[in-house]
Amino acid sequence: KAFERAGVGYLDTMRVLRYLDGVEMLKEKGFTPEKNPQEYKDVADVINTLTSRASLGRLEQNADLMAKVFFSPRNWASMLKQTILLPRQLYKWRNKTDAPGISVANKMALADFSKYVGLTTAMVAMFAVGLNNDDDDETSVETDPRSSDFGKIKIGKKRIDPWGGRIQQVV
Repeated sequence: KAFERAGVGYLDTMRVLRYLDGVEMLKEKGFTPEKNPQEYKDVADVINTLTSRASLGRLEQNADLMAKVFFSPRNWASMLKQTILLPRQLYKWRNKTDAPGISVANKMALADFSKYVGLTTAMVAMFAVGLNNDDDDETSVETDPRSSDFGKIKIGKKRIDPWGGRIQQVV
């Protein structure tokens, strides 16, 4: 339990720090919480969505009941918003002000998702170089995008998914 509490505390701290980064970006553009509250809400929504803490929307009032029926309904909502609903989310986070350019929320979403894809791809590629060229048939990384094991590290009968179930977005 102590490790779980420490992990939760660390991740919550990382979320707050990322939000503060977004606040600084908003302040640089001249946005204030009083005049542009939606911009601040959009930044918070991006961070919550990309860290599996997405809002349940109209179902938020039933969150406790949903948590008893489904495992982590906010994580489910987050995965939906990052996959099939991503165009809707990017539109929702769009620049709604008269200021030119992309919104801070969209900039953060695209930058964070790009970093995630880039770093995970690099890690999987390093494993592929090391495991696919050894003499051991028990270990490898699947490189065929038509395979259900694409991008996963295979060690014997075990599969390690560094993508956390998000491989569909990459493919």
